[in-house]
Amino acid sequence: MAMEPNRVSLFSGGNATESNFKRLEFNEYSYIHLATHGLADYANPERSAIVFSMGENIDESNDGILRADEIRRLEMSGNTVFLSACNTGSGKVVLGEGILNLARQFLIAGCSGAIASYWQVDDNSSAQLVLDFYRGINAGNSSSEALVLAKRKSIESGFSHPYFWAPFVFIGIDD
Repeated sequence: MAMEPNRVSLFSGGNATESNFKRLEFNEYSYIHLATHGLADYANPERSAIVFSMGENIDESNDGILRADEIRRLEMSGNTVFLSACNTGSGKVVLGEGILNLARQFLIAGCSGAIASYWQVDDNSSAQLVLDFYRGINAGNSSSEALVLAKRKSIESGFSHPYFWAPFVFIGIDD
């Protein structure tokens, strides 16, 4: 099935589970947005993870913690993933490899691009930046252009300190 540009599936609260996320047909979406918690494990990057709601169906493969190795096994082709969570772009630096972070795992899984954060993010400023990012996408901008415009808007709207807008970076191939 081809990607539908306006297709949206929203999971919040108890429905924002690892199981529901894994069941998505990722190729039906242009953008995947995860507003969750991110855990960067610098000592053991394989233990870095996205934290979902625990939900009701907890078992060994769906424990609410989407680890790096699980992310790599997802079949995501051509999507851009926005990791609106703390530390999703940070991780262990390995000579010749770069940063072993959560964004990299989504690229290995097939995403063409990822937006990630290099440190803990402020909820209010991040929410505004995300809204401005998607406004930019809806206006026809590429992901990197939309992110730059959203950062500029943050600076103009009172979140001028780099702490608020600078942690988010685009990694990958732009659309």
